[in-house]
Amino acid sequence: MEINGIPTVFKGRRYRSRLEARWACFFTLLCWQYEYEPYDLNGWIPDFAILGNEEIIAEVKPFLKFEQFDTNKMVSATANTEKRGAICCCLV
Repeated sequence: MEINGIPTVFKGRRYRSRLEARWACFFTLLCWQYEYEPYDLNGWIPDFAILGNEEIIAEVKPFLKFEQFDTNKMVSATANTEKRGAICCCLV
């Protein structure tokens, strides 16, 4: 079952879903620096790059269980790029 996101604007930026906009709001409240859909990694565009001492690549999905994430997609997408070995996380 695929859930269609509702495009939402937060701080002048249009996000593909309310869930992504909520995470952007959360990052903003924490005063974290982040980029939305920062780059294309072999056909996978991460939802966020959280910037700091270590960059964290984050994917946001409305899943109830971690097992629903396709973590292999994240690993293979970064394999032959400068992001190889990047810290990736899945947010629900």
